[in-house]
Amino acid sequence: AVSAPVKSSAKTSAKVAHRYVQVGTFGVAANAQKSAARLQRAGLPVRMAKFSKSGKQYRIVLAGPFTTQAQLGQALGTARKAGFRDAFVRK
Repeated sequence: AVSAPVKSSAKTSAKVAHRYVQVGTFGVAANAQKSAARLQRAGLPVRMAKFSKSGKQYRIVLAGPFTTQAQLGQALGTARKAGFRDAFVRK
């Protein structure tokens, strides 16, 4: 007998709670750019966000967005192997 292909459950196809891997928050734009380039060399899609606090501008470097928990977990591992040991997942 031939078994039917396994379909992903509703749980795995549901929207993931976290979609990004954050690798750092930088007060120096050049450091953010270097980190973003390192992520890209590791094969990850990169996003950067800006925010201001107490009159100072910061840049957040993220990998993503990812649509599955498996992709997110793999990206977290890749980011950590690329030297971002404190990387974490976020929305």
